[in-house]
Amino acid sequence: MPARETQGGQKQSMDERLKNIPDELKERKQWVVWKTAMTKNGPSKVPFQVNGKKASTTNPKTWTTFSQAVEALESGRYEGIGFVFAKDDPYCGIDLDKCIDGQGRLSIEAEAVISMFSDGAYIEYSPSGRGIHLITKGTKPGPRCRNREMEFEIYTEGRYFTITGNLHKNSSPIKEQQAKIDDFYSWAFLQKNQRKKVKQQEENVEPIPSKVEDGELIRTASRAENGEKFQRLMMGDISDYSSQSEADLAFVSILAFYTQDEEQIARIWRTSGLQRDKLDRDDYVNRTISMALGTKTSVYSGKHKEHSEVKTDIPYIEYLRDPKIAIRLMELMGVQVEQLGQEFTNPIDQSRKAALFLPHNEGFITMVSGEMFIPLPDLYAAHVKGEYKPLGTGERALWWIRFLVDEGHLKAPKVLAKPLPEDAPTGAKKLYEGFIRLLEIRTLYNAEQTATPYSWRFAEGWTGTTRRETQQGMNYLLQHKYFETVGKTTSRTNLFELGPASKQANNEVEEATDSSAIKMSIPDEAIFFHDIEEVEELYKQYQVMRL
Repeated sequence: MPARETQGGQKQSMDERLKNIPDELKERKQWVVWKTAMTKNGPSKVPFQVNGKKASTTNPKTWTTFSQAVEALESGRYEGIGFVFAKDDPYCGIDLDKCIDGQGRLSIEAEAVISMFSDGAYIEYSPSGRGIHLITKGTKPGPRCRNREMEFEIYTEGRYFTITGNLHKNSSPIKEQQAKIDDFYSWAFLQKNQRKKVKQQEENVEPIPSKVEDGELIRTASRAENGEKFQRLMMGDISDYSSQSEADLAFVSILAFYTQDEEQIARIWRTSGLQRDKLDRDDYVNRTISMALGTKTSVYSGKHKEHSEVKTDIPYIEYLRDPKIAIRLMELMGVQVEQLGQEFTNPIDQSRKAALFLPHNEGFITMVSGEMFIPLPDLYAAHVKGEYKPLGTGERALWWIRFLVDEGHLKAPKVLAKPLPEDAPTGAKKLYEGFIRLLEIRTLYNAEQTATPYSWRFAEGWTGTTRRETQQGMNYLLQHKYFETVGKTTSRTNLFELGPASKQANNEVEEATDSSAIKMSIPDEAIFFHDIEEVEELYKQYQVMRL
């Protein structure tokens, strides 16, 4: 079969696209073939049996196997294959029709639906390339099937989907997603009349402005359970999203939880790190905000679960409360600060001003304009790496302890591993020494806790090695068994741990304790955290930089 260009521009043959179809669908005898034929409603994709007779989406006797459907398709008599949804299967199909414009851009509504189901749905482009089909697991919760206004459809039986194998990049293994199906159904069907009533009311009533100031709203959102996600978006980090528009919708949806004032949402959005030319288009801004408000199922009541109570008896607390620690960090970054609240040029973004501040029990001390926050551990990592990128939860705690150790405030245990040969590559030495350092610092959480394995991405940032040094160093350490592969991350990145060669340490060190088959000499003054979350809670409560 000839190759066909996919939506992303990459050419794939029919055989390659058919391989993209989930095996669990292929294994069911619920397949038909289709071709365009005239009906009373005009041209339509009509399902057929492989024998040339019309198929029925309610009669299993007219369905066939996947292989037989493909064989019939290859005969040239049909335009494609299709999967029929049956009462006794677990699948639910969502059809987003005409949601892609001539430039290949998805509608805001379609992006929201794709984002909603992307962690458990097979997602592909329709034959025309102008629509999207999603297949997940669950049951349609009501009788409605089609929203003609949005051109969305949802089915669990009695219908079929054309299947192309032309994958959308957010496609994933099919999982049960009943809760999300319920939310989608409520938004697409049950809230339609409610939206009409709201629109009618808005024509006669002036919108009520939010009673919460922008700064207070942002501070509240930043301290919530999903505060890290909010702060990343506030700073313009869209690395967790497949498109800028998807990130926009995620950010606006968070704001819509705290305020239903559309002007306030737009104002905060346009002053965030997500600002771009597209936000000058009122149609785009208004549609995105309406989408966020229309899909929200709850609003902020003035209370939500924020960070848990901080344990004040932890010895490291004084370091997190001490302004001199923060001022010293800024000094390392080339910024002279004499006291908290002093305005200075932001070392991460020279076009912005910044200040240091400490939260207190009644809120935040007012500093300079702007409401973006960068935790101090992220700043120290930027100082070491030479570039800024927000840290993940586990990384942030490690970098904070590393800063305190580097500055001599804490003394970490000594890991006694076998040294590398003198002629080992520079990259191997940096990676090896860096991982041993990671072990030493991590033991300050808990002396019995095993170390987090290395990943390539973490190793480069932690040690400051170049990509070439990392590649050569890892190859050397693995070949000589100083490192060994111990698994993969969820994104299928290899993870590494110390190998058998590294564990041939000197066994005669006094006061050494055995942990993970390596030797550690623990100083008398070493104090341990009981839980990594304690470090997280402390830095969140006591020390951040405000932009």
